[in-house]
Amino acid sequence: MRAPVLTVFALALAAGPVLAGGFKARKASDEELAACLSDADPELRADCAEEIGSRALLDNADRLLVVAKQDAAPRVRSAAIAALEEMGAQTLAAAAEHMAVNDGDAGNRAKALSIIEKHLSEASAPAVIQAMQDSDPAIRRKATIIVGKRAFSAGEPWLVEHGVSDEDQKVVLEAWKAIVRLGNPEHRPAVHNALATGSEEVRRAIARGMRDQVLPVDKDALVGALDDANTHVVRDAAKALVELGDASVAGILRQKAEASSDEDVRKDLSSAASKLGG
Repeated sequence: MRAPVLTVFALALAAGPVLAGGFKARKASDEELAACLSDADPELRADCAEEIGSRALLDNADRLLVVAKQDAAPRVRSAAIAALEEMGAQTLAAAAEHMAVNDGDAGNRAKALSIIEKHLSEASAPAVIQAMQDSDPAIRRKATIIVGKRAFSAGEPWLVEHGVSDEDQKVVLEAWKAIVRLGNPEHRPAVHNALATGSEEVRRAIARGMRDQVLPVDKDALVGALDDANTHVVRDAAKALVELGDASVAGILRQKAEASSDEDVRKDLSSAASKLGG
């Protein structure tokens, strides 16, 4: 699944003619750079792809797309997509979406996801969602972060059905954060239950996420989290309540502050109460 599909043209890219000795991409003509993408030496192919990007030779964008998808060398594929990114080429989306789910190199898949996160629109969401099923947990985690950060709501079913039970704990934490950030009221009961009964790391992730995306329905769950054994959960819950802006909890925050033996908790809860008018 991950290995590049080597077409006849791709094989030509990997085994083309050798350029004259001493060839330097930075000194080559534009035409020589284009020809260089078919050279037998992968280092030269990578250097030429980088130089094409540096010169913004957009006439080579389609050729670079093929290189990014099909070149035999991971470094060359990486150089090609970097060149497309540097040029702002229209073919960047096609290259990134393909690389994110098909490239045989995990580093390249991660690079493609970073490009999608930085530059591309929700049209690229299907590739990111597919990447959440990657065999590499680091890739699954990266894709999950993007779904939450970019609000790709189409990824929510996977988060709920698979992400929160992933075998990798880092993916689980990012899945909960993403669910919180997507802000779907339908899933808030599960979020509230996890905030109350989940592992310490899960409780922390959810409380932190609610600082960025809090809903009125979160109020009671956040008030309950003020009694959490973990001080980070307590402090983040207080900050989320401030974001919620419900002045009716100011008195509760003040009471919890006075009862706490932790100086940082007292400070944050008192500050939260003051911000809400308590």
